[in-house]
Amino acid sequence: MALVLVVEDDDDIRFTIVRILERAGHDAIAVSDGLAGLRALREHRPDLLVTDLDMPGLNGVQLCERAAAEGQLDDVPVLVVSGGLLPGDESLPRVPGAHALRKPFLRQDFLAAVDRALLATGATASPRAAT
Repeated sequence: MALVLVVEDDDDIRFTIVRILERAGHDAIAVSDGLAGLRALREHRPDLLVTDLDMPGLNGVQLCERAAAEGQLDDVPVLVVSGGLLPGDESLPRVPGAHALRKPFLRQDFLAAVDRALLATGATASPRAAT
């Protein structure tokens, strides 16, 4: 089980991501913009950061850049979940260990991406709790 910080400005998507994570056995903290995400990173030190790219305050790239500059992402993998991603997208945060998943996604694809990101840093993947 991991503590996952979800930074997503769309209420429905944020709710869905949190629900998927919790049903898979993870704990989730959810915020709606990049500035709140930066504060939550400092306060909670999650095992994984899941972020959208296009958000108010700080966008996902700015969030990752500021958090990395502060050392907040030294041991925290990043999973970018965005509808505008393309392979080799230059807008992805240049953070070591960053992973990406395009919206819309299937539950199993999201959880597989979460597991890959967590396993890359040695964190615990989901126990796959019932839906």
